[in-house]
Amino acid sequence: MPPKKAEIPSIDDVLAQSASATNSPPAPEQKPKVNIKTKSTKAKEMAAALQDSTTVKNILDRLDIIEKEQLEITAELDREVKPPAVDNQTEDRLLKIEKQLPSLHRKSRISCVIGERLCPEEFTVALRDIESETERFRKEANITFAQAIKVQALFGENLALAISKEMATLYRMTNVNLKSKRNVYSDAELAVMKINGQGDDKILLEEFKWLSQILFEIKGENPVTSLVALSIKDGLAALAQSAYVMIMKDLRAWLLDPESLSPQKLTKIATNLRKDLAVLFGKKSQGVLRLDEFLKVATNKAHDISKQQAMELIRQFFPMMDEMSPRTYVALGFETIDKNIEAGLQNWEAAKRKELKLRIHSLNM
Repeated sequence: MPPKKAEIPSIDDVLAQSASATNSPPAPEQKPKVNIKTKSTKAKEMAAALQDSTTVKNILDRLDIIEKEQLEITAELDREVKPPAVDNQTEDRLLKIEKQLPSLHRKSRISCVIGERLCPEEFTVALRDIESETERFRKEANITFAQAIKVQALFGENLALAISKEMATLYRMTNVNLKSKRNVYSDAELAVMKINGQGDDKILLEEFKWLSQILFEIKGENPVTSLVALSIKDGLAALAQSAYVMIMKDLRAWLLDPESLSPQKLTKIATNLRKDLAVLFGKKSQGVLRLDEFLKVATNKAHDISKQQAMELIRQFFPMMDEMSPRTYVALGFETIDKNIEAGLQNWEAAKRKELKLRIHSLNM
């Protein structure tokens, strides 16, 4: 019996393998496989020729290349760094931090309000932008009252940063009061109302120019290369401390006890205080003008100033009730002071008698 010949793949099988290997469009619908044994000798010869042709060899080579590329891609993907798995404990910590972020952000914003604690850049940059727009407050027509209210707040923080807390407190006590305008005009109206450079507006503009120049000079000082023992900042800080003591200690103590000072001593304190405030905030500042009004009456030789009149004038130097927090108003004694002024005060004779007794007592010691 003759040996059985090896089965030769059909033409359709070879074409199907070629289409799959080369990603070519799908071949037409395949016909049913033909049994080689039942075909003619001519079909057998064609199949044998096709099997031995270079086309089949090229297809097989291409399949080898594709398989190799797939293996390389798989290996490359395996080498990629995968993110570390987060365990339950780490995930809980991340969730806790995420919940704390809004609270931390709020605390940072609150701390920015306190100039000596944080965020000097926020205040200095905001003030610098307004100074640039107004050519350091030389263009009053470009400043609205809404901007002016903001500038006063910015100057207060910058003075605390650049000089001292006492300097900032003095400025808030003696600057032009713009809060009254908030009681009359809306925010929208203040945003379009311009400073006209007349009356109180002129005083306000002079206030801004003066402080802008002071801060400009302080920023130009270099404590490393400077040879001076006391800088501009040191001198202003010392004057601010001195003025602060005269206001919060001497004048406030006299308002609480009008018999403690004679008119002459009160006038001397007011004169010294005026000199310090003129250096700190300028001769045309609101605080200096208030003291000028008192000194004009106190030094008038035509008639002596009454205690009631002196109390009313000195009281105007301090913030009014609606300009203080209720707790501060009571704690500093201004509730009692205002009640005494409203009730009326006797004249200076009692204070003169008290001063005479003290002198006699000192002589007998």
